[in-house]
Amino acid sequence: MPSSMPCLPLHRGEYYYLDKTCKILREYYRLGGAGFYAINIPPMALIVEMLEQSAHEDSHKLLAEMKSYFLDHCDYIVSRGENYPPGTR
Repeated sequence: MPSSMPCLPLHRGEYYYLDKTCKILREYYRLGGAGFYAINIPPMALIVEMLEQSAHEDSHKLLAEMKSYFLDHCDYIVSRGENYPPGTR
C-alpha cells in the first residue's frame, strides 16, 4: 500500500508526521472509532512506516499501541459480519 494516502499525513522518513498520525488515530479510537467501519485509514501503511522508523526510541511503543487498536477494530468488523450498518438484520 503506498504511503501517499491522502487521508493521513504519512511521508517517508519524517517521524514528525508519523507521530502526528498516531495522535490522530489515538484520538479516533479514544472516541470509539473501533465501533465503526473505517473508510480510508491505511493501517498496514502506518505499521510499515513505523517499522521503518525503528531507529527512533518511541517507534516500537507506538507500533504496539497502534497494532492493538487495529486488531481490536478488525475484531469488531469481523463480529458484525454482513450486518452493516448495525441494526439492519
